[in-house]
Amino acid sequence: MADQTHKFFGRCYEPKSDHHQRPSSLQQPPKATLVLKFDDVFLTTDHLGNTLGATDSTHTGLFCRDTRFLSQSQLTIEGQSPQLQGYDATRGDEAIITYSYPPETKTEAGTVEIERHLILCGGLFEQITLINRQATPVSLSIQLEFDADFLDLFEVRRYCDRTQRGQPLQLAQSRPQSNPGLRFAYCGLDGALVESVIEFQGQPPDQIHGQTATWNLTLAPEIPQYLGYRLTLLTDNQLATQTQPPDSFKMARERVQNTWKTWKSQTTQISSDNPQINGVLKRSQRDIYLLRQSFGEETILSAGIPWFSTLFGRDSTIASSQTLAIAPHLARDTAISLARHQGTLNRDWHDEDPGKILHEVRVGEMARCGEIPHTPYYGTIDATPLWLLLLTDYYAWTADEGTLRRLWPNVLAAMEWIDRHLQDSGYVRYLRRSSRGIRNQGWKDSGDCIVDGNGQQVEGAIALCEVQAYAYAAKTRWSELAAIFGRSDLQQRWQEDAKQLKQRFNRDFWLSEPNYCALALAEDGTPIDSITSNPGLCLFADIFEADKAQAVARRLMQPDLYSGWGIRTLSSQSPAYEADGYHIGSVWPHDTAAIAVGLRHIGETESALILAENLFEMAQQQDQHRPSELFCGHPRQDNHPVIPYPVACSPQAWASGCLMQLVQMALNLHPEAAKQRLVLKDPRLLSQCQRLELRGLRVGTARLDLRVKMGDSGPEVQVLNGQGDLDVAIAP
Repeated sequence: MADQTHKFFGRCYEPKSDHHQRPSSLQQPPKATLVLKFDDVFLTTDHLGNTLGATDSTHTGLFCRDTRFLSQSQLTIEGQSPQLQGYDATRGDEAIITYSYPPETKTEAGTVEIERHLILCGGLFEQITLINRQATPVSLSIQLEFDADFLDLFEVRRYCDRTQRGQPLQLAQSRPQSNPGLRFAYCGLDGALVESVIEFQGQPPDQIHGQTATWNLTLAPEIPQYLGYRLTLLTDNQLATQTQPPDSFKMARERVQNTWKTWKSQTTQISSDNPQINGVLKRSQRDIYLLRQSFGEETILSAGIPWFSTLFGRDSTIASSQTLAIAPHLARDTAISLARHQGTLNRDWHDEDPGKILHEVRVGEMARCGEIPHTPYYGTIDATPLWLLLLTDYYAWTADEGTLRRLWPNVLAAMEWIDRHLQDSGYVRYLRRSSRGIRNQGWKDSGDCIVDGNGQQVEGAIALCEVQAYAYAAKTRWSELAAIFGRSDLQQRWQEDAKQLKQRFNRDFWLSEPNYCALALAEDGTPIDSITSNPGLCLFADIFEADKAQAVARRLMQPDLYSGWGIRTLSSQSPAYEADGYHIGSVWPHDTAAIAVGLRHIGETESALILAENLFEMAQQQDQHRPSELFCGHPRQDNHPVIPYPVACSPQAWASGCLMQLVQMALNLHPEAAKQRLVLKDPRLLSQCQRLELRGLRVGTARLDLRVKMGDSGPEVQVLNGQGDLDVAIAP
């Protein structure tokens, strides 16, 4: 873009000459990272509440629509960092950081208290409160330095190098003195104008020099002074976020608190008699709330922060399925959103096929300019059958026939996509076609995760074992639901398809010598004989013959797969095993939880409960009791905590959701909403608690409060309160 004045929406802009991020003036490096989210905006900061952009290793900033709208927001007093006293970001949509004056300044340490309060609500609100605790006035200067680099999220995560970028801009005219503020702007390569507009609230700055606002204050004893601002995010002069920001900090705080109260009143709340378990449950339920995100007309669960705050086919489907007992409307909205973006064409760049459910959708500059294929990108082999299964689970909980009928054409398209795979090779398999796509397209999607028994990577088309189980379960379940649509022909065809797939699967995937299931079949049909967690994901579907299912269950709990904290992704006996390998030795809570569900399904209840208890124990060790996306596969040792994976997402949807799933697994809830019935089959409790309560549980149009407590002869079930017609039954 040439160095000239440009006019957008009645305002004149000129190229910004000094648009590179300046180094932080703080002497101490960032330590912990605070994470806030509200709808489609999220913020990550260092432990001081500062965003330092590319100057630190945690990639802090304010993000919306895959764009970093704030890369620097740094608080200093007299040019130095204040002395941190503490911070609290447990609510997730607001954070409070407290400081005192550091010893290096001209007053004694601790004489001035500073509170920095950050809130997300359609933008970023910050209020700074200063109180002088000594008997005489104190004069000081406080500075807030800002910057916005408007990097695409894929640039921040260094996904690929860009040969060119758009133009950073600044207002050409002088800043009006009557309305001090800051405005950062950037014109993308596609011509879109993105802006961060900072309006100061409370006491205005005494000076704005460049990108730094300065207040020269005299603090009288014990009289608080308030400084603050509202940052609004714009794209082409319209709000970038789908949440309308309130006018003030006070209104923002009221709105986020009321939004949480409304969510709690509309969803199932789970509690126990164990404070440690309750801490984990409350954190997970809060994180599910935080990860909700407006997506068009629906509200879906984004996958995780910082890299995956968008709609994913696999992650959003699994997480909304895990939380059906908590918030069934999330499953409905997820199914509808994914159906709206279902593949219609054969496009290699996007790895798209008709009927296929997307992997990931992005809306940042790189996606809009076609530098990445995520508009959407369809490189996932399991999202399509998982989407079909989500709908059947949703119907079991809700009996919402209207949504099933609305999505019936999408169901048929998804089944036809599966059928084309089965007709081609007998199995559902993947092979990347996009030059910027994902090489491995199951849930283990890192480049080195598909290895054989010798630890060698396998190339070519891959048919993963669990994907065949998903396809089998989809055929089986939808053959039962086809009657709703009067399609007895499909009922018979899908039943026969499932029968034949099961026969082939047990013949082709079984490894006789280790008496275990292969990870996958290679392109030539050869079993990939590494010992992995993947076969555990097949147990829920009944695709194994009975003796093979039991063999898988026994093998999963052997020490090379079972670490004591969960199931390793790859056996520790494999030459490719690495305890800190992303998919070649680590433990993923959602993977272990899904395996626990499968073990419970085939009657291996004690093993299932052991895995559930391991994951609750892991979560109790984490900061804020927030379960980790994954952790290292080192064997458990007495009195030693789980070893964290260094760059895990936090919070992460299917990590938080799996704890809700494990409660449902322990109680063994089987909803039959169409029959106005809820069955608890051999309900159990975790060993750490003697009582579990689910308040506001929805089955169909009924709602009830359910208590399961330990009695003299085992768990006893009580219905504390109920609305609507529902039969609650206990089965052995």
